[in-house]
Amino acid sequence: MSRRNHKPKRCKRYVPKHVHIPVLRGLRDEFGFVLHASLAAAEAGHFSKDHYDRIGGLLNTIWGAMELRPPKEASVKLVIEGAMRAMNQAGDRGAATGVWSLRDLEQAAIIAGIQKAEEYLPKMDVLTLHESITRFKVMQIEEEARNAKQAEPRYIMAKEGDNLVKVPLSEIRSITIAEMDENNNPVNVHKIVRGTEERIAA
Repeated sequence: MSRRNHKPKRCKRYVPKHVHIPVLRGLRDEFGFVLHASLAAAEAGHFSKDHYDRIGGLLNTIWGAMELRPPKEASVKLVIEGAMRAMNQAGDRGAATGVWSLRDLEQAAIIAGIQKAEEYLPKMDVLTLHESITRFKVMQIEEEARNAKQAEPRYIMAKEGDNLVKVPLSEIRSITIAEMDENNNPVNVHKIVRGTEERIAA
């Protein structure tokens, strides 16, 4: 074979294709049952934080999947976002009052969002839903860790006899802080009383 007729092989980069595994009827029915059962509880006056979390979790999952693979119809996502805003309003009210309920306008927005979600679920795939669920779980764990850190009581180390002990700041009415000079005399003395601070002449 002549060298002139020899063509070098092209090295084409392999790009894996997204495998579309459709959301089967069983999973769609499970989504629908959880959403409609929670809505029915709201209509019957038995809505609770648990029902709120179920609706919110599923709407977040579907919305997150749409963020990963946007739908061709932009209106689908907009309607679901309207339902999520209604859920946020109900959540703020429930957290403030301890009473969990859905008002008529909130229910209407959530029902519209659920209907759109059910219409779009057959077009989604399981892998995208799974990735969305995983992302939201990570976000929840991170948020819980931040909240736990903020809730930790603040302490100050105080000397009790020969030992250092932790004393919660909430239990301290006043504290005097001073620097010591080379002769071991107090300078820059400050007295803190319930969050206010005043300088005391040494």
